[in-house]
Amino acid sequence: MMPVQRPCCGVNFLGTADARPSLTCREAVQADFRAARRYGATGVPFFVLNRAYGLSGAQPADTFLSALRTAHADATPTTG
Repeated sequence: MMPVQRPCCGVNFLGTADARPSLTCREAVQADFRAARRYGATGVPFFVLNRAYGLSGAQPADTFLSALRTAHADATPTTG
């Protein structure tokens, strides 16, 4: 079978054979996993807001809106 010769969904499959995990790539992925654990991610989907809040799983729109408002309020300096 011939390899895919065209990009699909923005991915160029011609270079995938050269994309073997290098030590640097592996370290970056492991660092991402550690960061995800710090946020409390145990599955997908998982959303991180302002690097301070995590939402796990599919949530109702009102839950997202509340979390976004909280993250925004915490990130916005108060005057006074």
